[in-house]
Amino acid sequence: MKQLLLALTLLGAASFTRAVGATNESSVAPDNSALNQRDRSHKIPTADSQMRGSKLDIELTRKIRRELTKDASFSTYAKNVKVITHEGEVILRGPVRSESEENKIVAIAKQIAGETSVQNHLEVKTNQ
Repeated sequence: MKQLLLALTLLGAASFTRAVGATNESSVAPDNSALNQRDRSHKIPTADSQMRGSKLDIELTRKIRRELTKDASFSTYAKNVKVITHEGEVILRGPVRSESEENKIVAIAKQIAGETSVQNHLEVKTNQ
């Protein structure tokens, strides 16, 4: 009986290891790598510049981010857009799944930061 349990345990472990290995081999590369390259142009502030921001900038970003992650209707893309605040100006960047998501994200940011304090650089990516 002990030998049978040992054999079944080893067989299960081998199957699990093979399944995990297969999953890692076929992982999909992120689709926003080109956007990350573009963001390094230094023409528009990136998340790195947030480090030099004021406490108000950090608080605005935190409030917007909290609202984005609370909304269950948002795609993973929408929940992970870049929210950069510099001198009270909020910049939104990254891919979203629909125009509706884009509009909703911009509305949230404007509600928190003010109507004229939000730059929208979001991009709708529907066919992925």
